[in-house]
Amino acid sequence: MADAGMTTLEAVNMVLIAAGIPRVTALDASGSAGTSTEAEAEFFLEQTSREVQARGYPENTNYGVSHTAADVGGSVYKITLGTTVLDIKAGRPGDGDRRAFSIRNGFLWDMNRNTDDFGSALVIALDLIIETPFAECAAPLKSKIVAETAVKYQRFKQGSLARDAALTANNAVSEVSMARRTGVEPMPVPQSGPPGGQDR
Repeated sequence: MADAGMTTLEAVNMVLIAAGIPRVTALDASGSAGTSTEAEAEFFLEQTSREVQARGYPENTNYGVSHTAADVGGSVYKITLGTTVLDIKAGRPGDGDRRAFSIRNGFLWDMNRNTDDFGSALVIALDLIIETPFAECAAPLKSKIVAETAVKYQRFKQGSLARDAALTANNAVSEVSMARRTGVEPMPVPQSGPPGGQDR
C-alpha cells in the first residue's frame, strides 16, 4: 500500500532534522525497538501518533459502528472493543437513551450507569476513535503528528529554546489546519521566537 503524503522514513527524517541531526537513508531494521538514533526518533513518532490520534480527528474516526452486547456468562452482557480503539466519541443505544461511554479493560463502559453490563443484547451505534498505523494516516493527520513529534524530540534531544519556539509555532499552524477540517477551536499560535530572540 502506498503512503498518503510522507513516508515513515520521511517523517523520521523530519523529526531528526528538527533536532539538528542528519537524515538517514533507511529506518532501523529493528524499528522503534532498535538502539539507533533513527529508532529513537521512530519511537517518539509512534507514541506521539497514538497521542494525537486519541483526540479523535475525522481522519481516524469510524462513525456509527453498530455493536451488540453479548452474553459473557451469567447473563452478563458486554461489548468487547478491538485493541485499536483508543476512545469513544459518541454512542447511540437502540433504546433511544443517549449515553456517555468510555473504555475499561477492553469493554465498553456506560458512564451514566457506571457498568459494563448492558443487561441484554442491546445494540449500540458508536463513533470509534481508531489508532491507525502512521503509513495509513491521511496526509493532513501525518503532518500534525510529525509537527508535534518534532517539538517533543527536539526538547528531549537538544533542548534548544530557539528551535523550540520555531517548531512550536509550526505545530500550532498544523493545529489550525486540522481545526479548519474538524470545526474544533484551535489553540493560539505562539510568537515565532523566545524573549530576546536568543537561544538559552
